[in-house]
Amino acid sequence: NTINANRVWAKARRKKLFTPLIADLPTLSHLVNQTGSDSSSLDNMLEVLLVGGMDIFRALRLLIPPAWKKRKNMDADLRAFYEYNSMHMEAWDGPAGIVMTNGEKIACTLDRNGLRPARYVITKDQVLTVASEVGVWDYKEQDVLEKHRVGPGEMLAADIGTGQVWRSNKIDDMLKIRQPYRQWLRENTIRMRSNRKLELQGAQKHINDDIKRIGIYQKLFNCSIEEQQNVIRVMADNGQEATSSMGDDTPLAVLSHKSRNLFDYFRQQFAQVTNPAIDSLREKSVMSLETCFGREHNLFQETDGLAYRAIISHPIINFAKLQQIKALDQRYYQFQQLSLNYPIYQSLQVALKNLCDRAVELVRNGCVILQLSDRDINEVSLPIHAALAVGAVNSRMIEQGLRLDINIIIETGTARDPHHFAMLIALGATAVYPYLAMQIINQLHIQNRLQHDLLEARENYFASLKKGLLKIISKMGISTISSYRSAYLFEIIGLHQSVMDVCFKRLPSRIGGATFTDLHNDAVKSHNRAWKPQVNMQRSGQL
Repeated sequence: NTINANRVWAKARRKKLFTPLIADLPTLSHLVNQTGSDSSSLDNMLEVLLVGGMDIFRALRLLIPPAWKKRKNMDADLRAFYEYNSMHMEAWDGPAGIVMTNGEKIACTLDRNGLRPARYVITKDQVLTVASEVGVWDYKEQDVLEKHRVGPGEMLAADIGTGQVWRSNKIDDMLKIRQPYRQWLRENTIRMRSNRKLELQGAQKHINDDIKRIGIYQKLFNCSIEEQQNVIRVMADNGQEATSSMGDDTPLAVLSHKSRNLFDYFRQQFAQVTNPAIDSLREKSVMSLETCFGREHNLFQETDGLAYRAIISHPIINFAKLQQIKALDQRYYQFQQLSLNYPIYQSLQVALKNLCDRAVELVRNGCVILQLSDRDINEVSLPIHAALAVGAVNSRMIEQGLRLDINIIIETGTARDPHHFAMLIALGATAVYPYLAMQIINQLHIQNRLQHDLLEARENYFASLKKGLLKIISKMGISTISSYRSAYLFEIIGLHQSVMDVCFKRLPSRIGGATFTDLHNDAVKSHNRAWKPQVNMQRSGQL
């Protein structure tokens, strides 16, 4: 289920991995195959790690970790081991039951959900049998020394030469003392907490400034009155998405007579057949939206420098969290911002190329956190849509071997419901700041149309977005947001191949359609409406 993201990140990591045992490793075009089964790609990545000198137990735990984040009774040193390694490798959660060998040791491990059964029997003649059920090997019951199962996220291993057997707890005990992981995290890792006071100050500070121009923003970013009332207000009141009937009888975005949000061109994929979806409510113990900021480094080296990361609980940030990110130590988290607005006379394709060129230059000059923002609007410029910007910048960074050096924050007025946020994260965004949605909640508060005070309404809105994100990634059978980032788990209907090649080259497009010129013209129409006070907001409808 996570194989798309795994393959993308494997390509991004190829220039970051160095080991004397594989001298030409950084020059390889791919570390894993780009087609075939998820198990074959996992086998490729595991082989790279083992040939590069990594211990088999650490390699397996790095690729297929258990659900450790919400286990309250976990040993602190073991938790530190998993957290340290999770900062530099997303979980490979597709293959559910793994049996492997490096010629010296054999091992069996299950995914965090335990989606495949694995029972084992050890007999007196030193035969270890692992299968989906007992009874596949013809042994006598009196010869059985041990009979048990491998649980979710657990591992069983044996040394072929000596016959020594390692259970999961023994393996974990060996791994957690390899390095002083807990000390490294305590000294170098920053955990950013919610700051209600700072958030309230930010809301009150911007409430008067933004309210004067909110109509312009809403018309420019195609936010209708219906969306404001039936989507954003409901989320702010109830802390969850509005309940509605199934189905969508509106025309495809490419066939609509109106300028539609680019997100309407995308359709979510979902898990099928052998790798099922996850129930994000009943299986919440395996789910995580935790997001890291900071550079990634060489996996083959375990040093305290790899622990310089800033952690937030989810990738949807508010004003207070954005200020905390900007205030991080610039030696390790240099913050830069690029505007997504470009001159109205310029072509959209040229604007995207210039944006990517500037982004690459900033990263090569030490930028670690790059904020792309469409907030600074004016009457002589157009905003590049957030999806186009994130897709193009992320692709360029991967091609240049710079993606592990940069974290992308998108400050945008286009993202307002969970589908929009999932799209941006699947295209490579590290975090999203939805300033227009915050402005709309401010406006609803001033108009006394909310059931709660301003701060609680904003918190409810974020809570509903988190629930929506978990629902979307679990529908694809993915447990962690890091395995969804850059996964491109969408299909496009109605964009021309020229747009796909620049911004969405890893996404399937069943039907061609809108070119860069068409998207630019749609932006011009929205721009012309936005800056005319006599033109009202769209009430509803997407015909």
